[in-house]
Amino acid sequence: MKKIFRISCLMLLIMAVMFSAVACKSRGVSAHDLLSQAFGKIDQDSIDVSINANIKTKTAGVTVEIPMKYSIKATGIKENPVMDIEFSTTMMNTETKGSMYIKDKVSYVVSAEGAKYKMPLEESYGQSTEEIQKKIEEIVSKLNLDELKDVFTLEADDFTYEESEMDDETIVTTEISGGAIKKAIKNLANWGIDSIPALLTDEGVDMDDFDADEIQAQIDQALNALEISAIKINFVINKDGYLVAYKIDMKISVDPSKIDLGDDMDLTAAGLEATTVEISLKIKINNPGEEVVIKAPNLDEYVTYEEYMDSMTSDYDFDYDFEDDFNFDF
Repeated sequence: MKKIFRISCLMLLIMAVMFSAVACKSRGVSAHDLLSQAFGKIDQDSIDVSINANIKTKTAGVTVEIPMKYSIKATGIKENPVMDIEFSTTMMNTETKGSMYIKDKVSYVVSAEGAKYKMPLEESYGQSTEEIQKKIEEIVSKLNLDELKDVFTLEADDFTYEESEMDDETIVTTEISGGAIKKAIKNLANWGIDSIPALLTDEGVDMDDFDADEIQAQIDQALNALEISAIKINFVINKDGYLVAYKIDMKISVDPSKIDLGDDMDLTAAGLEATTVEISLKIKINNPGEEVVIKAPNLDEYVTYEEYMDSMTSDYDFDYDFEDDFNFDF
């Protein structure tokens, strides 16, 4: 569950940041200014958002739909963050809920089973947050970010937009072509192939078997099998100039028959069929321009992680004598 939660959060964050940055490059001056001013009003030290995401997968005539909901509040992001995160997801008619409250570098977790436990963040990640931050800064310092910033640059013909009014809100709708996104993915892959090997070598990873040409060929095949429809983004700006919501819709199709990995690995023969994934992401920014207030839960109700694990194992009685119940004398 932790892995699913972290991956889904990361996915939503990457999409939100990427598309926000792209949308600000619209060719209309008025829309550009409107969006730039709206993003400029966003508080960099606190956040209060509600996120509704839906992922629908279709393959071999079977459709699987996974809705996800998040509520994220945070204050003091720059210095000493306090966060309150609630999430839920539904799969096969079963809903899973959980929450996490973070203060003073301690996470207070409510698991899907309703258990409450606390854990220092440095234990969650295996090292202190200061060590993690130092490692990230060290890695970033070795990357050529001047090249990376051009990866997602789009030309004017790569997207369209239209602006409309509804009540006291302005809606800016942007569509980015699927071809432009594939181009950006390829640019990012090329940047990675050129930059990552040297970084990994510095970290002591053996890169003798790294074949840039082979990896590039595999990426080209994967992109050839990938179809991305136009990505539609709706930005909603209120009368005070604040961004209050945005919605992202995209559709991706993958045809494994277009990927040739050699005679020893026929993806189609292995049973893989064409798959379509539809992603819908709705983000609502709650009470923009106002102070974010986080109500702390009763922290006395949370046990340590060790106590939580002990209680989990004590729920099962493993003291079972198989010799008494099963006599295999022949």
